[in-house]
Amino acid sequence: MEPVPHTIELRLGYFGYRGEDIDAILPDFIRDRETIIGLRSYPIPDHFVLIITIEATLTSVEKVFIEELAKDMYEWTKAKLCGLLRKKRDPDGPTLIRFRDVEIEYNWGAKSAYEPSENSDLLIGFWERLPALLEKIDPLFAKEWEIVLTDNNGWSVHAIEKK
Repeated sequence: MEPVPHTIELRLGYFGYRGEDIDAILPDFIRDRETIIGLRSYPIPDHFVLIITIEATLTSVEKVFIEELAKDMYEWTKAKLCGLLRKKRDPDGPTLIRFRDVEIEYNWGAKSAYEPSENSDLLIGFWERLPALLEKIDPLFAKEWEIVLTDNNGWSVHAIEKK
């Protein structure tokens, strides 16, 4: 399999995060994947944005690449990112996955992925299900898609705006 050029970027709000937070969550795969983690200005203190940019079309990317990417993101989220976000009062932020032909946004809606009362981490669950969720996206139908966790812990994939 030919490697697919891509970047992983985590933008943390500098009102709620510090430089040592960045040092604590640097992923182990930083040598293998182009990874950018930095502080940004957001009006909400504990806001973060996780962006994965893949320099290929969704239909041209092999399933094994998506599976490996999701596995790395799952391990990193579980080992490092969730620990940081659980320390925050009200962490909030989207996860964006951008291909050349389609953009996907994941939000957990009214639920918080990091409340202590939650037994399951919703962001971890997202990475577990990512390959199957991407199969539901048709770039010919719409360029922008949203993945939302429903009230009954199911997953909804829908087009934001049709072409």
